[in-house]
Amino acid sequence: MEVEAPIIRLVCGIRPTIIGDLEDALNYVEKQLTELLSTIHIGQEGSHADFESKVLHAGMVDQVALEIADIAQVSALGFPKADPDTPLVELGLGTIDVQKPVILCIGHNVVPAAEIVNYLTDNNLNDRIEVCGLCCTAHEISRYYSGAKIVGPIIWQLRFIRSGVPDVVIIDEQCVRTDILDEALKIKTPVILTNEKICMGMPDRTQDPVEDIVND
Repeated sequence: MEVEAPIIRLVCGIRPTIIGDLEDALNYVEKQLTELLSTIHIGQEGSHADFESKVLHAGMVDQVALEIADIAQVSALGFPKADPDTPLVELGLGTIDVQKPVILCIGHNVVPAAEIVNYLTDNNLNDRIEVCGLCCTAHEISRYYSGAKIVGPIIWQLRFIRSGVPDVVIIDEQCVRTDILDEALKIKTPVILTNEKICMGMPDRTQDPVEDIVND
């Protein structure tokens, strides 16, 4: 690209060349978000103009965070780098082969889904299992794995779960209905939570043997 990391350069004044350089920008983002969050506490900002300025600042900080995340994913997971010939992705419930086991990934963090794809690829299971996603994770899986299917947007979660199609639901973080566990239990579909940001009262099985979790 002609200008690498244009947002980080503009806001943070640094030109990252390796993944480790992103840490300085990430530290800035985390500090600013903490400061901004404190301004919504009762008894804080008294000027509507200054409060609106903070809102705009939050949007700018968010843009920095987005660029950090995408550069990290492009570098670590091999996502497309502005490739004009990136293949189109099948979208919608009708694109999913319901005769195969269906893994549904929901959320905003592609790492668990990427590991699922890695496992399927390493064990030559790509043609035997459907991997699909809802909301943001769906788009990220499709950047990592050409065989992924996008079910649809966040508002289709309930519809797709109640269809009974998913055989297992993988949750990471963000964009997840708070009643997704209850809905999945109604159709007897196992739910695996992969991020401490969403616990849903489930036991922590992080250290349990994989075989035990699969058997359960």
